[in-house]
Amino acid sequence: MAEPPGPDEDGVGFPPAEVPAEGGPQPTDGGNGNGSIAGEDVQAVVQERFPGFADRVTITTDAEGLVEMTGSVPGLGDKLRVEQAVVGIEGNKMVVNRLEVEPERRGDLAIVEDLRTRFEYNPELRDAPIRIRVRDQEVFLSGSASNQELIEQALREAADVQGVRDVDVSRLRVR
Repeated sequence: MAEPPGPDEDGVGFPPAEVPAEGGPQPTDGGNGNGSIAGEDVQAVVQERFPGFADRVTITTDAEGLVEMTGSVPGLGDKLRVEQAVVGIEGNKMVVNRLEVEPERRGDLAIVEDLRTRFEYNPELRDAPIRIRVRDQEVFLSGSASNQELIEQALREAADVQGVRDVDVSRLRVR
């Protein structure tokens, strides 16, 4: 099985693919002969793993293993978990995640407080010199971490906070 593409420069998601001008990927009939599974089958996997919102996610695939996800999910953490589930399906070579996070109006201060609490209860993040700033439900993390795994852990914690639309870790460095 080919390795999925790596994270984009923000560390979130996977780079968008070159989509044909004819309108992008179309659902396959499953008989494409290259080992990728049909969009309906990928949709079934999403439905099974995420029954609470899978009906709002549409999956299309093409014969080359390109998968495109559209629709909406409750939170940024859900968007990332659906993407990881689809990336892990054999035959999918590229995943384009166009899922939108459903807006939930929470105040920026509430998001900061929730994230600080999450960091406080996480022994690896508790003492890390990471600054948290939130503007219009977008979290900006800056400072330093001892390794890349800690940065990814901070990203996951922030993405799982209710009401977060996006997380920017571009100013978070490995020391």
